[in-house]
Amino acid sequence: MLDDVIQTIHDEDMREQQKKRESTEKLKHEMETFKLAQAAWRERHRAAVAAEERRIEEQAKQLGDRKTTDLADKERRFKVKEENNYRMAAKTQAEEDERKKREDIIKQLQEQEYLEKTINDQKAEREKEERTKREMKSALSLQMENRRREEIEQRIRDENYRKAIEARQNSDNEKERQRELERKEKMRLYAIDLKKQIEQRELDKKKNKQDDDARSKYVAEFNNSWDNEVRKEREKLVSEHVPHLLGYLQAGVINKEDIPAVKEGASKHEHLAKLDLASLDTRSKDKRFPKCNVQCRRIRDY
Repeated sequence: MLDDVIQTIHDEDMREQQKKRESTEKLKHEMETFKLAQAAWRERHRAAVAAEERRIEEQAKQLGDRKTTDLADKERRFKVKEENNYRMAAKTQAEEDERKKREDIIKQLQEQEYLEKTINDQKAEREKEERTKREMKSALSLQMENRRREEIEQRIRDENYRKAIEARQNSDNEKERQRELERKEKMRLYAIDLKKQIEQRELDKKKNKQDDDARSKYVAEFNNSWDNEVRKEREKLVSEHVPHLLGYLQAGVINKEDIPAVKEGASKHEHLAKLDLASLDTRSKDKRFPKCNVQCRRIRDY
């Protein structure tokens, strides 16, 4: 706003200076025109005087050629010449007086115009100063009013911004509190679920241990039952067949555990009961794995 006022004052000053320059140029042009007109008039006056003198000289020459010209003609011509000179002098003096009068009038007009211009310039300067003061005062008042309004608007914006920030902080705090509660609830549920999983794992572990123990017991019982069944079948085979094959079996086929079954089987036959089977208990252990035929391998594998 202040820049606009200063620019307006500057524009008015430029217009005043332009008017002064135009008025000065106009007055200067009028003076130059008057000087040119005066010089042209003087040139015409000199030309007229010279022409009149030449005419008079020609008339005098014509009169001089005449020997019969009398003194009256000379006086008349002299009188005419004097009258012409007087008229020309009077005309020149009148024109000179008119010129001086015109110059005096122009000078007075110029002085009056300069005085009026000075008075008008002073008046315009005072009016411009007063107008500038009023405009400056109005601009400063408007600027102060705008500044007060901007300060009020800025305070309102700051207050609204502060309230918005506080509301956002409260909202963020509430969201953070909700997230914290949800996190704690999740942790509590996770702890409960983890505890249940641990308890279930302990139960599963105990159950698996019980199942493993039961399976191991079952396997052990099955193996014992199988071993007993195999032992019984072996004793049966040994009791029924080995006594008839004594002397034909390879070393290592009959174990010490098989000797009672061999004795029992041999006692059932009279021709085998006489055999000395006690020496089977005193034989030494074989140093190497003996070769075996198909029949003994089947018995051993069974």
